[in-house]
Amino acid sequence: MYEAARDDEITGLVRYLDQQLAALRAAIVGLTEEQARERPCRSDLSVGGLLKHVTYGMHGAVERLRSAETGARAMDEAAFEAYRSSFALGEDETGAAALAAFDDARAEYVAAIAATDPAAPILE
Repeated sequence: MYEAARDDEITGLVRYLDQQLAALRAAIVGLTEEQARERPCRSDLSVGGLLKHVTYGMHGAVERLRSAETGARAMDEAAFEAYRSSFALGEDETGAAALAAFDDARAEYVAAIAATDPAAPILE
């Protein structure tokens, strides 16, 4: 049994997020390119696509955390296409490249979350 961690709120959250991201990362390690693109169900989502989409989400979260802007933003056609294409590896993308991008985004995302103050007021 593990001893209970005695962390503050943000450290506990950072550790949990990083643990979940490590599990997602582990899903693609050792897969062939074909396996990383395989879609075993009706969805277009593959392991590589899932990794790419989470990377897209982490980039967006970091941008919002570092921005003073709050609230919903209008999405133009280019932004919507970037969102839509984040669910699958393109023909010119590889699982290895998606993993490298994920690793970079993960480090930036975890650092941005760690730098937040959960007690800070929310700007509206």
